[in-house]
Amino acid sequence: MKINKVAAAICVVLTTASVAVPVHSQDYNDQFREAMEYYEQGRYLEAAALFNGINAPEARLFSGKSYFATAMYINAIEHLKEAKVSGIRRFADEAKYTLALSYFQTKQYGRSLDLLHAMINDPGIVAALRNDARAFYDQTVAWLSPAQRRLAYAHSQVPEVHRQLLLNGIENHPSETGGSLLEVFARHFNLSDDDPDYKNALRLLENRKNREEVRPDLNNFPPAPGGMIYNIGILLPAFEPGTEPFAVSQGLYYGIMMAADEFNRRNPNQKVKLHYSDDSDPAAAFSSMVWNNNVDLIIGPLFSESVSVIAPLAEKYGIPVLAPLANSDDLNRDYAYLYQSNPTFSARGKKMAEFAVRRMGLRRLAIMVEKNSLGVDEAMAFRDEAERLGATIVYFFLEDFSARAFDITDFTVYFSNPDFLMNLDPDLFESIELKPVDALYIPFTGQAAPTLINLVLTDLQANRSGAVILGSQELGMSEINRDFMQHFRMYYTESMAVKEGNEDVINYRIDYKNRFGVDANLFGFVGYDTSNFIFRALEEIRNPDLLNYHIRFRPVWDGLSTILDFRGTYVNQGVQIHRIETAGNVKVY
Repeated sequence: MKINKVAAAICVVLTTASVAVPVHSQDYNDQFREAMEYYEQGRYLEAAALFNGINAPEARLFSGKSYFATAMYINAIEHLKEAKVSGIRRFADEAKYTLALSYFQTKQYGRSLDLLHAMINDPGIVAALRNDARAFYDQTVAWLSPAQRRLAYAHSQVPEVHRQLLLNGIENHPSETGGSLLEVFARHFNLSDDDPDYKNALRLLENRKNREEVRPDLNNFPPAPGGMIYNIGILLPAFEPGTEPFAVSQGLYYGIMMAADEFNRRNPNQKVKLHYSDDSDPAAAFSSMVWNNNVDLIIGPLFSESVSVIAPLAEKYGIPVLAPLANSDDLNRDYAYLYQSNPTFSARGKKMAEFAVRRMGLRRLAIMVEKNSLGVDEAMAFRDEAERLGATIVYFFLEDFSARAFDITDFTVYFSNPDFLMNLDPDLFESIELKPVDALYIPFTGQAAPTLINLVLTDLQANRSGAVILGSQELGMSEINRDFMQHFRMYYTESMAVKEGNEDVINYRIDYKNRFGVDANLFGFVGYDTSNFIFRALEEIRNPDLLNYHIRFRPVWDGLSTILDFRGTYVNQGVQIHRIETAGNVKVY
C-alpha cells in the first residue's frame, strides 16, 4: 500500500478502482462519486461534508482521511474509529493505519505504536499495508525524543512496544538518559544482571558511551517517519487591503509560504503545513491552533501587545512562538518558549558598543538619549557593554529634550572642537570642562527622532566636532544632509535590510512575483528568512520536540534580509551595522 502525497498532507489514498464497494442505491453512488472527485482534487472539507452524509463504512473511512488531509486530526480520529470496527476488512485495515497516523500527529505516540504493532502481527492484513505499518513503526520508535519516548512508554499497553522503546532509547539517546532507561528496562522485565536481555541492553549503552568519547558533541537525529507533517501556525493581523499594515502582514505571510514551498520541494517525505489565524483575539487563536491543528510552532503575532498575551500560553502548552517583528525588551524576561527574531533595543545597543569598541577601537564615548523613550534601553545596554569591553563613558545625557523645546545646545557644546570653542567664546570655554570624545551615541526613537538627529548634527558641525556619530535605526531612516555625510562618519544599527544586487535576492524577487503577482516588499523577505530559519532547523533535527533548544543554539543564519543568531538566548542578536554614505548606505558589520 503506497503512501501518496496529497497537498501538504501525506495520507494513504484508496482509489475507487481498488475498493470493493457494496451495492448501494443510485443516489448513494452519485453522492459517493462526487465526494471522491472532491477528495482527489484536494477539496477535502467539501469531500468530508458529502462523506458525512453517507451511512456506510467506506464513507466513514474517507471522512476520516479527508479530515486527516486538512490536519483536523481529532475529527479524523472520530470517523476512523467507526470505520475501524466495520465488518469490511479492507476498510477496517485502511482505517487502522490512517488512525495510527492520526494518533502520531496528535502526539499520542503510545496509541499509534500499539495500533501499528497489532497490524504488523496480524497475518490477515495485506502485505503492502503491513509493510507500511512496519516501516512507520520502526521509524517512529527511532525518531522519538527522550520526552516523547517517556510519554509513549507510559501510554503504551503492549509489552513488546515497551521493550523496543527502551532498547532504542538506550542505544540512541545520550548515555545519561540511556543509563536511566537501562534501569527501567531491568525493572520492567524483572531482569537480573546475568539475563541475556540485560546484557544486550548493557552492551548497547556501552557502545553509546564509546561513541560519545570519540565525539563528545555527538547528536543523533534519526530520520522523521515517512509522511511526517510539521504543522506551523501563522498568527498575523488581518487589515484592510491597500493599507500599509496590510502590506506588512501580507508580505510576511507570502514570505512564509515561499519558504514552506521550498521545504516541501526539498523534502518529498515530509511536509510543512501552514495554519493561518487572525490575531485580533490572540489567546483564542493560539488555543485553537494548539487544540485543533496540533501546531508544532507559531510564527507571530505582529505586535508586542499581542505577543505578551500569548507568551504565558506558549509556556503553558510548551509550544515555541517566534515573533517576527516585536522588539520590546519587556517581552521575554520570564518565558522559555518565546523567541524574538527582531532584535530588542538592548540587543541593538549592545551590538553597537561591540562594533565601536572592538571593530573601530573607540575608547572614549558619550551618549545622548531622550528620557522615557524606547532608546533608553538601547543607551543603557550600549553603556554596559562598552564599559565591559574597557571603554569609558565620558558623558551620559539622559534628558527630556522635548520639554526643553529641543534646545540641546547646553549638551552639544561638550562635543565642540576645543580650539574652535576657545576662539569663538573664551568665557564659555573656561566655564565648562571639555573632555575628549571619540564618538557620540544618539539612539533617538519615535516621532522626535528626526528633529533631534538634525539638531545634534547641526550643532556638532557648527562646533567643528570630530566625533564619530553612532545611532539607532532612525538615524539610517532619516534624511541626512549631504554636508553632514561629508563632515561626519556615521553608523547605525539595522535589523533587516535586503541584500540588493545579490543573485539569490534577484531570483527570489522573480519567484515571488510569479507566485503572487506582486513585488516582494521588505516584509516578504523578513517572513521568508524567519521561517527558513525554522524550516532548516527542522531539516536538521527532524523532530519539532527539539526545536525549543535548537533555536537558541543554531549557527548564525544569514538570510536575504535578516541575520538570525540567538547565541543561547531567546532574543535574536543578529544586529547589522551600516555606514551612511553619499552613494548609499553600506553594511560594515
